[in-house]
Amino acid sequence: MNGAIDIGILHSLYNQAPKSELSMQTVYERNGKLRANLKCKPFEADFLRQAFEGVMPAYHMDKEHWNTAVIDSDAPVKEIKRQIAVSYDLIKPKERKLMGSERVCKMKVAAVYPLLVQKVERKGRSKEEVDTVTCWLTGYDEWGLQSQIEKGVDYETFFSEAPQINPNASKITGVVCGIRVEDIDDPLIQKVRWLDKLVDELAKGKPMEKILRS
Repeated sequence: MNGAIDIGILHSLYNQAPKSELSMQTVYERNGKLRANLKCKPFEADFLRQAFEGVMPAYHMDKEHWNTAVIDSDAPVKEIKRQIAVSYDLIKPKERKLMGSERVCKMKVAAVYPLLVQKVERKGRSKEEVDTVTCWLTGYDEWGLQSQIEKGVDYETFFSEAPQINPNASKITGVVCGIRVEDIDDPLIQKVRWLDKLVDELAKGKPMEKILRS
């Protein structure tokens, strides 16, 4: 894909979100590829880097909060557009920004779940295995899980309506996205990180029986 088309795609994507001088200054070309430095939520930054080869720690930016997205890469256009919208929302002036736990509460499961699936499929695992660990953690059956995704519920609703959090969930320990899950105080954030950790273990090739703490 040549540079002119790349630029057209990027401009088209930016046209889907309001502009700011800062957001446009983070666009540049390197090694023949158009890139955009996009601000993101700290808990999402590392996950996106693992999910897509075309997303990496931002060049000359605070790497806890910024990623570089290669526009013509394995990251779908829809996902790049979402990241651009999130970036704009985080840097636009004069608006109160939600605290980290509030952001997680409002994240739509339907938006995150495909990324979890993509993460494990890149490592040879399957969507069915993501469904298995999600149902194990939450008590949903396959129909209930799919129903919640289709209804567009956020994480807060997803976990509050979960039939039963697995009693062995407390055995989920370790670090995911730079956070030690057993040390998290916020109950909702801990449940989200438990799910992240289970998916991370899938992606790393851990046997299912060990992931399910059986």
